[in-house]
Amino acid sequence: MRIPIEMLSSKNLAEIDACMRCGECTKLCFMCEMDYHELTAPRGKMTLLRNMIRRQYGLKAKIFGPKEIDEKEFKELMEHFYKCTICGQCQEVCPANIQTRESWEDFRHALFISTGLAPMEVHRPFINSILEYNNPWQQSPTRRARWTRRLEFQIKKLPEEKAQVLYFVGCTASYDTNIRIMALSTARLLKAAGVDFGIMGNDERCCNSTMLRVGLKEEFMRKSKENIEVLNSTGVDIIVTSCAGCYKTLKHDYKKVGTIDAEILHSVQFFSELIEDGKLKPISPIPDRVAFHDPCHLGRHSRVFESPRDILTAIPKLDLVEMDRSRKMSRCCGAGAGVKSAFPDIATRAAEIRVSDALKVDASLLTSACPFCYQSLRDASLRMGKIEMRDLTELLIQSVSGTK
Repeated sequence: MRIPIEMLSSKNLAEIDACMRCGECTKLCFMCEMDYHELTAPRGKMTLLRNMIRRQYGLKAKIFGPKEIDEKEFKELMEHFYKCTICGQCQEVCPANIQTRESWEDFRHALFISTGLAPMEVHRPFINSILEYNNPWQQSPTRRARWTRRLEFQIKKLPEEKAQVLYFVGCTASYDTNIRIMALSTARLLKAAGVDFGIMGNDERCCNSTMLRVGLKEEFMRKSKENIEVLNSTGVDIIVTSCAGCYKTLKHDYKKVGTIDAEILHSVQFFSELIEDGKLKPISPIPDRVAFHDPCHLGRHSRVFESPRDILTAIPKLDLVEMDRSRKMSRCCGAGAGVKSAFPDIATRAAEIRVSDALKVDASLLTSACPFCYQSLRDASLRMGKIEMRDLTELLIQSVSGTK
C-alpha cells in the first residue's frame, strides 16, 4: 500500500513536519490515560505518519529508493487514528499550534477513507442509516417527533407554520427514550419563556456530524448542503439546539458548505439570555452540590464556558463546584468521533474517570449539556452509584416549574 500524499493539503503536510515530539499532548490526552501506547498519543501518530511518508519516498536514513508500506502497518496506523475522540485537548497545549481538531478529521479522510479502509466496520451501520433514514439510529423518520406526545401542549410544525425560533432537536434526543428528557425539558422551557418556536418534526434531518468525524467529508458536504436549504426554508431568525454536537456542526462546520441564514445558539446560551432578560425565572431551590461537565464540542471547540454556569448559579440554593479539570482543560467523556462504538471499553473507563472527578469534589449531582455526555456519564454514574447524572435543562425546568 501507499500513503496517498496527494490527498493531503499543504497545511496537513506542514503540521506533520511541525510536530516537535515534545510530549505536551501526552500529559493531558485522555486516550493516553485510558490506553497508553506511543502511537495512541498525538505525537506518536504524527511521528509514525511522518516516518512512513519518508520511507515511501526514500527520504529516511539508510533507505535507498521508495518503499511500499506494509498493509498491516497501514491498518495499525488507521486504528490509532480512530482511537481518538477528537476532543481537542492536544490542540490546547500544543506549542507548535497544530490545529489537531480539524487535522485528525482530515487525516481520517485522506489516509483511510480514500484508500477504502475506512470507515471502520463498526461505523458503517451508522453511516448507512444516515444515508437512508437521515438519522444514525436506524429509525424510521416517521418516529422522529413521537417524543412530543408526552408534552402538555402542541408545538408548531415548520415550515408549514411560521415561528421566530426553530428548535433543532437532534437525532439522539428524538429517538433515544433515555435521552428524550432533554427534548421535553427544552421544549417546556421555551414554552415557559413565551418563545415563539416550532420544530421540523419528522422532516428534521441529521446534522451529519457523525460523517464528518469519521472522515466522510464528501458525503458530509453533500448531505449538509441539502440540510442548509431545508433549514433556510423555515424562515426563522434563530435556531436553538440542545445537542453540543449539532451545535458545533451547524455553527462551525456548515460554514465550509454554505450559509445558514439564522443565528445558531446552543440552548444554554439561549436560556442564559432569557434568565438575564427576566423571561425565565428559576425560583424553586435545588439544594445540591453540582458539578458541571464541559462537553468537548460546546466547550473546547466552541468556547461556550460561562452560559451553563450562569444558569446553574441562577438556581436558588444550588452549590456549583468545579472539578479538577474543567472548561478548556475538561476531560472528555469518551463518547465522541466513533470511539464509543469502536472501542467501548475505553469509552466506559473514560466516563467512569469523569464521574470520579465529580465524586472527588463531593458533588451529589453531575450535569452537562450534551446527549452523548449525558448518556455516557449517566451509565457510569448508575454503575458506580453515589451520584446522580442529569441534564442541565432538567435542573432548570425543575427550578422554573417547581416540579421534578
